[in-house]
Amino acid sequence: MEIARRNFFTIKGPVRPELFFDRSEILEFFTRAMELESFDVLIALIAPFKFGKTSALLKLHGIAKKYDRVIPILLRLNLVSMPMHVMIRGLSRALNVDFTKYMRDVKKGRMDMYEVFQRINDELERRDLWVILFIDEFQDLARLVKAEGFFERLDDKFVFNFIRGVVEEFRFGLVVAGSLIGELMDAIKVWRGRFVEFKPREFPREDSIRMLVELSRLSGMQISEDLAEYIAVIMNDHPFHMQLFGYYLVDEGKTDEETIEKVRRKVRDFLVGYYDAKMLEVMRMSPRAMEILERATSGLRTSELSRDDIETVVELERAGYLVKMNDIYEFYDPMFKRYFIHYISGRPREKYLPEYTSEYLVARKLAYEEGFKSVFISLMSWGPFDILLLRPIGKYRGVGIQVKRAYGEFKINPRIEEDLKSASIKLNVIRIIAVVKMPERKIEYYSIEPRARAEKLEKLLRVLHTG
Repeated sequence: MEIARRNFFTIKGPVRPELFFDRSEILEFFTRAMELESFDVLIALIAPFKFGKTSALLKLHGIAKKYDRVIPILLRLNLVSMPMHVMIRGLSRALNVDFTKYMRDVKKGRMDMYEVFQRINDELERRDLWVILFIDEFQDLARLVKAEGFFERLDDKFVFNFIRGVVEEFRFGLVVAGSLIGELMDAIKVWRGRFVEFKPREFPREDSIRMLVELSRLSGMQISEDLAEYIAVIMNDHPFHMQLFGYYLVDEGKTDEETIEKVRRKVRDFLVGYYDAKMLEVMRMSPRAMEILERATSGLRTSELSRDDIETVVELERAGYLVKMNDIYEFYDPMFKRYFIHYISGRPREKYLPEYTSEYLVARKLAYEEGFKSVFISLMSWGPFDILLLRPIGKYRGVGIQVKRAYGEFKINPRIEEDLKSASIKLNVIRIIAVVKMPERKIEYYSIEPRARAEKLEKLLRVLHTG
């Protein structure tokens, strides 16, 4: 009887703390605070859906449990409808004091909520303990607290101000997370910039490879680092999408090229559907939203923004499409950036994720053997070009490469030649065809005008540039 394989990749709900990878900056900051007994932390994890902010929150909650002087209280507001009651019951159990009776007095108007927390704090001080609240989807707290019968006649801002007062005056720390970025930023605004903000994005490449290899091993399937790197590259190191690819691969139970291609197509179809919906959201926004995103594909400096641009940029930032890094706005999600480029350049959907045996092999050779490291970051493509290398070469902006696979002698199709010519003029790039010759996977680069070919792109470019 065959034993069922357990799939350790996570595509439903947050990643369990023991299977958590990366986010070292967040973990090191929090652990250091705990070791220094700086329990009055104020941390905000801000990210769109599927970037692992709930997983990171649960990991921090697990770390806090290891410290004897800390009482960690977890409130996941997508699961908890009465956060104040859950919080007070949790503190009652941890301190072995019934604080819930005071909640009834608050409901009847015989006691103020501030006095409840004052009595909790008296007990904390007596025992030299601290509470750290871990609240997911923090932006929903005010609405839920009012729905359970507290502060009903007051506005949401008062509720957040009340929590701020509790944290500032009493022995409470606070770690919050949220996927609705604009609403979360509004919620923490009352702290006037005191939160340490973390914006988890894609993994570093080495962590991506480590995660893919380790979770595959735990699932009873060995994958090579080369395959792990391929998954990381085409998924742009996106934490959830790498988990998705790994999950489907383990589900298939094989790693041959046919299976990899099957999984690639399955993941591609999922992502295209997901980002189609995102694109519709953008189109329903400001009429300038598409234009701003197109400008952001190359990085959009704040100094380049007109007064009319600013409102749209802020709207896109609040919706999680853009993120400001220093003075440059860029796509928060590199996978959406790739989709957006595909969309505006008219590339076919089947080309959204590069194949394991063609585009990826060319990109890998360019990155490792010829030093074109930028090609390995995103396999950026445009129009008929599978790879777009933006590096000034003489009067050109860069190189556009279309990848072909050939069994036997390769001949350039006149129709393809015309498509490449038109696109190269529009983009002002040198047009190149990279041919993967099967089955030995030897790669050659072809120039169309003038006719030339070479086994290395750099050599071919030197021939073309020197004329």
